[in-house]
Amino acid sequence: MGSMFLGVFVAAAVLGSAQAPSTPKLEVDPFDLAAGPKLEAFEFAGRQVSREMQALWILYGPCRQSLEEAKLQRVIEKELARRAEDRANARAAERAASQPSLDAHERARLAAGFRVEELARLRAEWFAVEPAVDREVARTKADFKERAPELDASIEMRRSFRTEAAFRSQLRWAIVFDRAFLAADEAQRPATTLDALRARFGGEYERWKTPWKLADGSIDPQYQGVVRQIVRDHLYADEHFVTSFASPGGVDALVADDPQGPGTWSVPTVDLWRSIASSVDPAEVDSAREFWRTAVATRAALAKEGLALTPKELDDALGALRGQLQEFVPSLEAYAVQQQRFPSPESFFEFYSLICTYQKKHSAILAGSTLEKPAQALLDHVPRVNARHGGATFDAEVLLVSAWDFANARWKLGGRANARLRAEELLASLRENERALAAHEASAKEPAEQWRVLVDTQSDWWDPPATPGVPMDPTVRTKNKGRFGALDHSNLLEHLELSRYDLWVRGSALMDAILFDLAPGTIGGPYPHAYGWCLVRLVNRTPPTHPLDPRVEGQRGAIEVDFLDESFRRYSCTAVEAAERTTKPR
Repeated sequence: MGSMFLGVFVAAAVLGSAQAPSTPKLEVDPFDLAAGPKLEAFEFAGRQVSREMQALWILYGPCRQSLEEAKLQRVIEKELARRAEDRANARAAERAASQPSLDAHERARLAAGFRVEELARLRAEWFAVEPAVDREVARTKADFKERAPELDASIEMRRSFRTEAAFRSQLRWAIVFDRAFLAADEAQRPATTLDALRARFGGEYERWKTPWKLADGSIDPQYQGVVRQIVRDHLYADEHFVTSFASPGGVDALVADDPQGPGTWSVPTVDLWRSIASSVDPAEVDSAREFWRTAVATRAALAKEGLALTPKELDDALGALRGQLQEFVPSLEAYAVQQQRFPSPESFFEFYSLICTYQKKHSAILAGSTLEKPAQALLDHVPRVNARHGGATFDAEVLLVSAWDFANARWKLGGRANARLRAEELLASLRENERALAAHEASAKEPAEQWRVLVDTQSDWWDPPATPGVPMDPTVRTKNKGRFGALDHSNLLEHLELSRYDLWVRGSALMDAILFDLAPGTIGGPYPHAYGWCLVRLVNRTPPTHPLDPRVEGQRGAIEVDFLDESFRRYSCTAVEAAERTTKPR
């Protein structure tokens, strides 16, 4: 759901602190030191899914702010050390000039002491931000109350930032970053800032190097936001930050591995987990487990067939995708999150590596297929692709039994398990009424009326209240309790807030019911959804208005892509079901 709050530059990580040595040393489980849900390792499809791997899914997805903050801490601490070194060396040189009798050892000792002093002085200067943070939080809340008095600012802050503490952290590190790299006085900006702006703006550098000022003398927030992103990206590129699920056992959440630098720097996953665990809901842990069950089962099934991508093949596949997208999106990472709507770039890369591996198997199905004589499997798929991309429309009423409390922006107690029980109870009441109607019992209700009442009273889809004087965001699709009206496949996905990721990890049963399985007037479910479980009544389904034909040059590619996508989802679903059978207690 949309939020009234504007995003603020992300920042700040709580990194692990050193433990004092003790004797004897007791082995302490680091994950048990954190508040919040407990992560438990599990085995699925013959592979151990560690707690670190589950924590990574959460850190790379819903709690990505902590990861970005760790990157910021890295670049700010390095700049802090560099300036302290420069100041200490200048002071040491002045002292040596005034006291030429000092030997090399004494000069080195003086320089070391000056470094400590300068580091402390700079740290105190840069990190004394709490009054500014307090002012900005108060200003933001007051502004929100004025613009949307009927909404609770604390709830909307949670909707946008998870917690007020996270919002404060973003503000805090935005201020620290600006003091380090974007001082209002251009002369105080380090060379890295000027290099970043020069590389980005080229001939327009002179216009951008001096901060734009408002009438009151403050820096234009729009200017600051643009250049902050540019400088941040420049610094990150120099650090060669790497985030990947490929870290052995998920031990490292973040690595900086610059071949030209002093060596590898990393942040252990458990250290970042400590910083976010108290804000993590059990439902998010369930989602992490859901992802890993799908990924490891799919990979195990492919491996059993002798299918795998070499690192070079994967790099080539990602490189080819980048090349195809470079004119349409700023980066592959943006494509993964904004267009494909995966929880993180890393989860998309995992998916993409698997579907590219599966393509080796899938290609055999289309071997020998030509434009004049398409493979039979492709012809069999045509009705399904035309339902999705041929202009067909679907009028479905989708009753959501939600585990997510939309109005208060938090997960409900019991999560998706409780939501499923409630959905099953509602379906049972519908089926019982059907039985009573067939038996001509007096208590039977007219089915359409019973469904209408259930949708009105039980469907948890939520539309935020309108704000007087503020136009509705045209990108927000009205839910109307799940009565969406006639929509094509793409718009139906948007209204249901479903993505390629959702269809992969939770299956496509909900969409298949609407597109193919249900007869008009019938009800089906419960079907899994990211928010909980759904019951569906299909009102109407229309045929495609512009069907695709595999014998047409410009249409065949779209059909093959859709065929691959659906085949891969089915393959993953079958792999998960097979792994579940082998891991159940006997």
